[in-house]
Amino acid sequence: MAGVGYGALWAALSPTDTLEVRDDGVYLLAVQGEGRIGSQLVFAAIGVAVGLLAAVRCWRRARFPIPMTAALAVGGLLSALVAWQVGLLLGPADIDPEAAVGSLLDAPLVIDAYGVLLATALGAVGAWALLLFLTEDQDQRATAATVAPSSSTSSFGDSPRSSPRFPPET
Repeated sequence: MAGVGYGALWAALSPTDTLEVRDDGVYLLAVQGEGRIGSQLVFAAIGVAVGLLAAVRCWRRARFPIPMTAALAVGGLLSALVAWQVGLLLGPADIDPEAAVGSLLDAPLVIDAYGVLLATALGAVGAWALLLFLTEDQDQRATAATVAPSSSTSSFGDSPRSSPRFPPET
């Protein structure tokens, strides 16, 4: 579900390059072409944000950290794959070969650096690990306070092995 919104947001926010149709082909209007890289950076930034939100939501409810880590990693990758395809569907269309000469077109969204597909999973697992690291000490202190024996009882003399005298007297 997050992948659909993520892809729609990517299609809406990502910058695109402008193409011009000429007699001899379709050309990039700006020499820099930063739209292609910018759209991939927008995809990665949205992915990290989605991953952070997923980790915080899971941290509030989860009890088992290892399976949740795996679930966040797999879910982040699947959501990025869905977002990629949704963004391609909702973004600018492919270049029309029948476009009139002199018309300006938006370049379609492209992901060339496939590593950006890991941004959601890395953001989710990284935030999850940080949240576990920051709260683990508090959880251990709370557990130790509830399990600690009372100071008025002594464990000496309760069993033969706890005797302070060794070997036992005969």
